[in-house]
Amino acid sequence: MSTPIGYGGGAQVVAQDVEEVVRRVRQEVARLTGSPLAPWNGRIDPLPPAAAATQGQVGRSADGALQLGTARAALRQLTTEAPGESGAGDARSVRGAVQAVAGEFARRSAGGEPSVTSYAVNAAFVEDNLGEIVRGSLPAEQAVGLTGPEPTVRDVAWAPAARGLAFSVDVSVGRDAEPSETLRELAGRPGLSQHVPAAGQSEHATPAVGAADILVRQSRIPTGKRADAVRAVAGVIDQGFEALPARVAEWSAGLSAGEQGQLYSLSRAYGQEIGQSAWAAVKQLEGGVGQTQEQAAARLTRDPAVRPLSQVTGRGVAAQSAAAPQNSTEESPVREV
Repeated sequence: MSTPIGYGGGAQVVAQDVEEVVRRVRQEVARLTGSPLAPWNGRIDPLPPAAAATQGQVGRSADGALQLGTARAALRQLTTEAPGESGAGDARSVRGAVQAVAGEFARRSAGGEPSVTSYAVNAAFVEDNLGEIVRGSLPAEQAVGLTGPEPTVRDVAWAPAARGLAFSVDVSVGRDAEPSETLRELAGRPGLSQHVPAAGQSEHATPAVGAADILVRQSRIPTGKRADAVRAVAGVIDQGFEALPARVAEWSAGLSAGEQGQLYSLSRAYGQEIGQSAWAAVKQLEGGVGQTQEQAAARLTRDPAVRPLSQVTGRGVAAQSAAAPQNSTEESPVREV
């Protein structure tokens, strides 16, 4: 559990301004992910109405400003109200605004090009750590009234797949799975092994490359061939996540209104199967030591252990995820990346 950042020597019970809240959230995201502070030029601009339709409460400008829509009004409450003055509805909107800002900074910390994989990983991480982010970002007394057992918005479409991937990686290599050591690492800038060349700096922030590197570290693949192996396995992971939006649409269309809660389990199971396919790919590459990268990649397409991702439905292990939370206060729409 984090120790709340001191405000005004401990006497301050409200934030000074919205900028202060944003700065604190940014610092807390960096602390939790072990990443450098997320890129931000220090400016807060209004979120254009057209962007709000696809980006929700928060966005970014081309020059690095943070754009706030309805989140700004919610965060402003933290500068004017003492603990206990907000009703439950207000507390919920403020918590949702903090969640949205934290998610934006988590994605910026990761860097790289936006992708389904990075969005899913960072959404899952922020949801799972929202209480800690609130406690570490706000005045202590104010944070007490804003922490809750669930995030205000829970992505039941993409984030569960990231949890499934992280769980599969944790289990494959013997890491702690609760809470997931892998998910925390992938949400920041993964600390890749030295065998990944410095020229691939842009790859260091890619969750798929980070997950692949964790798996390859546990293999017998020679050091000189591990960089190529990481790229090949990362391709398996990213391919699976790029297919996720279509899979979610298929599942949702096949479920009745009363069955939509199953979407969480299906997505998580799909992520687990992506992780299992990635681990199978590592073992296949391990068996192909001495082959060229092209030969090893060709073997991946023929190995029955590495199931074609077009055939992964998630239903095969859905029962294993049935105990996972399926709905919270709200379900978020799928965000465009």
